[in-house]
Amino acid sequence: MTTLANNLFASNTPLKTPKLKQTIHPLEPLSPEEISRASSFIKEYFGANSVVRFCQLNLYEPHKDLVTAYEKGQIKASQIRRECFSIVLERTTLKVHELVVSLNPLEVISCTHVPGVQPNIMSDEYQKCENLLKNDPRIIEAMNRRGINDMSSVIVELWSGFYSHPDRRVANPLLYLKSDEVTNPYSRPIEGLEITVDLNDLKILSVTELFEVPVPPHDSAVSRYKDITDVRTDLKPLDVIQPEGPSFTVEGRLVKWQKWSFRVGFTETEGLVLHRICYNDNGKERPIIFRAR
Repeated sequence: MTTLANNLFASNTPLKTPKLKQTIHPLEPLSPEEISRASSFIKEYFGANSVVRFCQLNLYEPHKDLVTAYEKGQIKASQIRRECFSIVLERTTLKVHELVVSLNPLEVISCTHVPGVQPNIMSDEYQKCENLLKNDPRIIEAMNRRGINDMSSVIVELWSGFYSHPDRRVANPLLYLKSDEVTNPYSRPIEGLEITVDLNDLKILSVTELFEVPVPPHDSAVSRYKDITDVRTDLKPLDVIQPEGPSFTVEGRLVKWQKWSFRVGFTETEGLVLHRICYNDNGKERPIIFRAR
């Protein structure tokens, strides 16, 4: 396993800093400290004149054989290098890069420019774009023509406009009306407007009135049942109690329940990730799934 570890760890990049002591499981998600160190290092790598956005920054998971060898006690945690995977957008050039960076010591393993793509729309762009649209006179006028005078009731959803503007970071917002707390806003689309927004410059490129149709009325089913009082009273109480505590244990990211065990992870694009799902078969741990998402 030492040969495999050496082969996987090979790197010729000269940028290095002192090592960070490693005492965590190889599949442990990045800590706040690791994220801070990695992001600062990547910004330094692109240079002081570059403006970069981090679209993703996650653990670059070690090879399955290394994790298996570690859990069997064949190698130490110090032999498995902590690495992160990052998707970075250079805002000045709109170039997208994928990087693999070692965290111990800090060094760039690989940096690949991926042409002809744009990264995901980020959460702050949703809020900034919504504020931009709600304060634009053209949008306000279009809403007034549809009988909507309260812009706080307008919901803005961003959809990618990549295919219409492949050289720019563009979105095409869709609008919905949320008139109260119980009506589903997606059942009340505000149609007939074609809006194009440059997310990089945070600028509305165009507002085109294609056609004008009324907004669908309130959801009659919600209105009919939200104040209902005639409900069933023949159901007996159901209490679920555990007087001796739960049957599962949680040790950091490791969950054990009956004869099952697994590690809990998370990424921005995949959500919940389960690692090393195993079953204890009369004292012998049997691996079932290495990674599930």
